[in-house]
Amino acid sequence: MGPASVDDLVVSAVDMAGNPVGAVFSVEGPTPEASGAEIVAADGVLRLEQMPIADYLVRATNSSRIFGVTVEGSTTARPGERAEIRLPIFGVTLRAVSMDGK
Repeated sequence: MGPASVDDLVVSAVDMAGNPVGAVFSVEGPTPEASGAEIVAADGVLRLEQMPIADYLVRATNSSRIFGVTVEGSTTARPGERAEIRLPIFGVTLRAVSMDGK
């Protein structure tokens, strides 16, 4: 029995600290049937089951309506090999103080 001709394509979108972030994914595969756009993953993990073994260009986009910022990244991934897209998102700490500084 030879190697599998299909496997699951799994790609995670993470911030600069390695934490999962929600993203919208697009996938360019070897055929139109193995491609897709606007795949929303609130947990930051793209899972496409039983995809033909090939190279896939996967893009992840994360948009913040609050800050009006959109960031994106991409990677080449293969089914059966977990991949990660690190998006340039950094943690922000907001502190509210009163007029007297407390």
